[in-house]
Amino acid sequence: MREVTRYSRLLNDVVRNRSTLANSLRDLKKFRLIGRRVKPTRPIQTEYYLTDKGRRLTELLSEIKKLLQL
Repeated sequence: MREVTRYSRLLNDVVRNRSTLANSLRDLKKFRLIGRRVKPTRPIQTEYYLTDKGRRLTELLSEIKKLLQL
């Protein structure tokens, strides 16, 4: 995933259901794995990014994946 990803991009590329995406993003934010930034443009742009905690988790999961492929 890119450094910053907009809501509409996530909806089109990852999930097709708005409520599923909204719930997943809410949970990830609650656990401080992602951050959310709202830009006051027209239309409003909402961006999401991995936090340091989210990056560390991604690195750990990558290491686990490598170990399982041995």
